Amino acid sequence: CAGPVCDCKRNSDVMDCVILDDGGFLLMANHDEYTNQIGRFFGEIDPSLMRHLVNISVYAFNKSYDYQSVCDPSAAPKQGAGHRSAYVPSIADILQIGWWATAAAWSILQQLLLSLTFPRLLEAVEMEEDDFTTSLSKQSCITEQTQYFFENDSKSFGGVLDCGNCSRYAAPLGGAVLVYRGQLLLCVAQSLFTKGSI
Repeated sequence: CAGPVCDCKRNSDVMDCVILDDGGFLLMANHDEYTNQIGRFFGEIDPSLMRHLVNISVYAFNKSYDYQSVCDPSAAPKQGAGHRSAYVPSIADILQIGWWATAAAWSILQQLLLSLTFPRLLEAVEMEEDDFTTSLSKQSCITEQTQYFFENDSKSFGGVLDCGNCSRYAAPLGGAVLVYRGQLLLCVAQSLFTKGSI
């Protein structure tokens, strides 16, 4: 065996070897630190390497917006207006009390007649407490969704990538190689777990 792929041994100090699907999700890795993250988006696991794969056109992405999402409510802002004074009714409001009393009496009479005519019409519907609290705890929101996909049909890529205070290289033997009819990506890069690269 020759080349960087030979360093793709389990828990290798030299190379990170990962297999990603066409959506950028981790399927296989040679480090135990990665194996418990299988199924996660690789951009959350190794952002610098994923950014490099997008920059060299291995991956492209589309953003879409879902206008009918349901989200947990955000915290209410801690800003408030000053104290409000108590409402003081005017003389016109006080003179209208007769009208309000007449309207309230008529409404109560209508409810009484309806309840005598149709006794089950005004009954409240039984509702489970859990359904009520979960529906009240959500609110409508707009979410952004990003979908990654392979951008071109080139079979191999390579190069140096920036990882913050260091630089890593993707193996010249094809730091990223499309395999299995172009649906999987074998990515070989200098290990994040190398003591000199962190």
